[in-house]
Amino acid sequence: MSDHPEDNRPVEAAQRAVAIASHDIRGSLAAIVAHAELVVDGELSAERQEEVTRLIARNGRSLLALLDDVVFASRIDAGAERAEPTPCSIHELLEDLVELHAPEAEARGLFLELEIDRTLPASVLTDGVHLRRVLMNLASNAIKFTEQGGVLIRAEHDDIESRLTISVEDTGVGLRQVDLERIFEPFIQSEDRIRDCPGSGLGLAIVRELTALLGGEVSAQSEPGSGSIFHLSIPVEACTMTPGFNRLDGVRVLFAEDCPDSRLLMQHHLESLGACVTLVEDGLALIERWNPGVDDSDQDVILIDLEMPRMGGLEATAALRARGCDVPILVLSAHPAHLIEDEARAHGCDGCLAKPIDPTRLAREVNRLRTCVGARRSG
Repeated sequence: MSDHPEDNRPVEAAQRAVAIASHDIRGSLAAIVAHAELVVDGELSAERQEEVTRLIARNGRSLLALLDDVVFASRIDAGAERAEPTPCSIHELLEDLVELHAPEAEARGLFLELEIDRTLPASVLTDGVHLRRVLMNLASNAIKFTEQGGVLIRAEHDDIESRLTISVEDTGVGLRQVDLERIFEPFIQSEDRIRDCPGSGLGLAIVRELTALLGGEVSAQSEPGSGSIFHLSIPVEACTMTPGFNRLDGVRVLFAEDCPDSRLLMQHHLESLGACVTLVEDGLALIERWNPGVDDSDQDVILIDLEMPRMGGLEATAALRARGCDVPILVLSAHPAHLIEDEARAHGCDGCLAKPIDPTRLAREVNRLRTCVGARRSG
């Protein structure tokens, strides 16, 4: 530790955040396990079981959000996140955001309103996945730290500058100037906020880094007791969105994954996107299953996990290519995509996607690969 208090502040903030996160993780896990055991015992009334199930889901979401922040922050630090501009409907993104947070706002007795500039293009070119995460963090914070009144989300478009500005305004507790100056630093939270609503302290740091990836800026203005306004400004370009680009309706997907829970989750994501899914448990089973032209086994795309027992994703891909398979193959990995791209392509993969998988980004990547491979075949 340094003799200068200013030098020790980041270390102390990180240590405090770890302590808070550890407490939250243990608390959520304890609640999940205890209430799951009540359900297993089978002695709960239908009404009580529904209440307990909701509690389990709420604690699970809280735990997932906390761990997701930590993992995502580490990916940003490692340079694993990149902006991938694609056609995006800001109207749809904001309306989904409000719909998602409306129950929480209503439960707290708060209003949640949305205002969208009429001049905002129907579709713009930006990384919709990163933008959605930024706005999710800002909206969640606004609701969490507001006890009376509510939250207003406003979107405006500057045609001359080709910029999108989104503000998230709340009537909450506000921030002191000393906290406002450091609010976007990792592990930094207002003392009042830590006491009332503890968390990882990574949410706004992630907002700042993702906004920078989008080529924009984020700022905040606030006074204690007068609420806060967070302003997001990013460059955008009006474009035309290809119908169905975020969907996989009718696409036949063969998915190889050794973890049963991950298989079920991916099946849910794919089927919610409209895909027809076939599941296998590893690379060897994938090769055994692949039999083009026979028993309707033709597939439009193959998704394969990188690391599996018996045969991993890269080895299985190479084996499929050797058998004449020219279907697009997308490898999924817990490693940052840029670290395995070269090796994956050398084995015959068409693309890489890092976990955790975002359904929208998955749909866009699958459609992009199908378009590219289709053009390659016709060429």
